[in-house]
Amino acid sequence: MKTKKGFTLLELLVVIAIIGILAAVGLGSYMTSRKRAVDSRKRSDLKQIQNAFEQYFSVNGAYPANEAAADPLFSEGSVPTQPGGGIYSITYGASAYHVCVELDLDVGNCDEDRADASACPDCADYDTCPYFCVWSLQ
Repeated sequence: MKTKKGFTLLELLVVIAIIGILAAVGLGSYMTSRKRAVDSRKRSDLKQIQNAFEQYFSVNGAYPANEAAADPLFSEGSVPTQPGGGIYSITYGASAYHVCVELDLDVGNCDEDRADASACPDCADYDTCPYFCVWSLQ
């Protein structure tokens, strides 16, 4: 009696289906991790911008009043850009400033109970508001 070596069509289809399911799950996890990394970079950039503004204030007694005055604060010579391009939303003023960015995945720090929440973009629901903002500390 002869035996044939190889796989049946059904066995091959089952293996292909399993590989497809695993690939779909892995891709979803990868995309979520990537968005979280971008959000983390945005938060870090805003904290660096805040530190630069506070250092400027400690030396000059006022915050930079416009972008031209703020550019020398950063090592690249201008305000950092968002990952993937785009600029951060900065409102300049000699006595106060605020910087906001929309996060891709995470909930931001805007809250209607904060005294400085008026600087946040309007959100219908603050519990899901995607904006992360930093404000002047002085």
